[in-house]
Amino acid sequence: MAKVTKSQAERSLAAVKKAFPGYAEGPQPRLFEPGFHADGWTIGWEEGPYQWTYYLEGGTDEEVYWLAKEAGVDEARARKMAETPAIVWPKGVWAEAQNHWCVALYRTES
Repeated sequence: MAKVTKSQAERSLAAVKKAFPGYAEGPQPRLFEPGFHADGWTIGWEEGPYQWTYYLEGGTDEEVYWLAKEAGVDEARARKMAETPAIVWPKGVWAEAQNHWCVALYRTES
């Protein structure tokens, strides 16, 4: 099975950064070479959004939702604030959560 190329891995890292623009000022996600966390390329981000790897396909960040509600934000706005869009991976790449801070990158058949 073919592995993700370095170029695909770098574009995947850029996709993760684009998906979480509110974290641009803090520590950034990092790309790890094959063999460091898995057989192929991985992206690690220990300081990123809470359990960010479980939102690869989008979803609602419940922590953000409840923090907004506790701060007095109305229901609709709290839901909107907590929406996490799906990460748009480069062509030929899909990702899988390894844990709450690291994703493994795989090559698709296309």
